[in-house]
Amino acid sequence: MTDLDRGKTAVAEVLHDCLNCSAALNGPYCSSCGQEATKTTRPLRTFLAEGFADIVSFDFRYPRTVFTLFFPGDLTYRYLAGQRIPYSPPLRIAFNISVLFLVALALRLPASEGITADSSSVNDLGFLAREYALVIALAQILALPIWAYFLKLGFKVSRPLYLSHLIFALHYHSAVALAGLLIVLCSFVTPLSVYATLGSLLFCVMTGPYLIFALHKVYAASWLRTLLLWGVYLLAYLILILSLTSFLTGLSVGLTQN
Repeated sequence: MTDLDRGKTAVAEVLHDCLNCSAALNGPYCSSCGQEATKTTRPLRTFLAEGFADIVSFDFRYPRTVFTLFFPGDLTYRYLAGQRIPYSPPLRIAFNISVLFLVALALRLPASEGITADSSSVNDLGFLAREYALVIALAQILALPIWAYFLKLGFKVSRPLYLSHLIFALHYHSAVALAGLLIVLCSFVTPLSVYATLGSLLFCVMTGPYLIFALHKVYAASWLRTLLLWGVYLLAYLILILSLTSFLTGLSVGLTQN
């Protein structure tokens, strides 16, 4: 038995009822719903190992997971309460939706053969989305653990474990990427003026009310504290995503063109 298996077994011995369906446990898996009998507060290395092991695999929980993302903070709240089996793993859903968004963007935007002094910003964006979708998606994912650390600083009383904040970060980024995907899909069937208006409106919703309600639901902080921290965390999220994405994408472009 590996150290990881022994850790799972040790945690399972503490649980008597399934955290998802409340059925009595008689082993390492629930006999009713099939969820593994482990607590959400398992070691970070276990969470990352499970996520990367099947990050690009497909499962039939995607529709339910995506639907739950439409409700601010609901997916994170359910996951941290122990309801993991009905939903796709946070790392998998965040990465896959990000890649789908970039692929749709690459199909929608005109792309140049490379970034030059004469190419437009739209063509450059199309080129980057087409050639470096995986790099951009990975860069965005790598920014989330840093953002999760800042979340822990502000909400360590209500959620003392770092993993809780990382899951929130992954779910929020999934929702933002999903919103971006919907905007791009709408651009295929709507006039430019309507598409631009919908895109701006949806961006304001995701960075404003959606994030505020998600923070309030998951961390159960007062509305005043939530509103005070919202602006700080929104700014930190945008800076981290843009900075790390620009750095890694620029590095990749430089390496391939040299």
